[in-house]
Amino acid sequence: MTNELMNAIVSAITGAVAGGMVNLFLDKRKENLEDIKEKKKIYEDRPELQIIEYKEYIKCSAYKFKKECDINLFMTKMGKVSVENDIVTAHYNKDYFNEEEWCCVIYEFKNAGKTDIRCVSPVCTYKKDTMLCDVSNAKMILEYGWLSYSTMFDRKIRVGESFTTKICYHKDCIVSGMMSSIMFMCLEDCNNRFWNQPLFAPNNKIYDSYEITYKEYKDEYLPDSAIECFKKPWLW
Repeated sequence: MTNELMNAIVSAITGAVAGGMVNLFLDKRKENLEDIKEKKKIYEDRPELQIIEYKEYIKCSAYKFKKECDINLFMTKMGKVSVENDIVTAHYNKDYFNEEEWCCVIYEFKNAGKTDIRCVSPVCTYKKDTMLCDVSNAKMILEYGWLSYSTMFDRKIRVGESFTTKICYHKDCIVSGMMSSIMFMCLEDCNNRFWNQPLFAPNNKIYDSYEITYKEYKDEYLPDSAIECFKKPWLW
């Protein structure tokens, strides 16, 4: 085989490999660009809660408490949490459950995004010392010492529709976050995606929604991770 023929073969092989590498790079780059474009579209079309009305009755004990909203929450501090025979029990101040001494804030939220919301789950983020529950379950949670950090509003909120949320507190125990939000409004949209939206209750402040995984949603909604932390305090 002559040197000229050998060089021609090597050049052909090198050219083919180089061309294949270039095509592979271009295909990969196209896929990445399409993936980025799709993620941007999902984010732009996400559900987004907007506060369109806010009423604060913190200094008016029992005032407006009887007003029923779509979501009716109670938030308070937990006392000691005990672990006995692998069972976690929360101890609450019984006085804080006296409804006649409750005050509240009331929000009206609008789905200002571009995707319908399948359900809304208010979730407490300060799981070490704060509880959140539906008002109708408060007495039962006190009696049995349950941990409670969330509830669910299982109703579709279409784009442009609104719903009301009332958060009740005992007048001597207004819980709030220090530098971060004390709760999330967790949203499941009609495309089976999940979103968190930090709410700085009892104030009139809410951040933009951002996407989370189903596992992250479940970890926020269920008390399982908090139960494990109470059993193994070094996990907090």
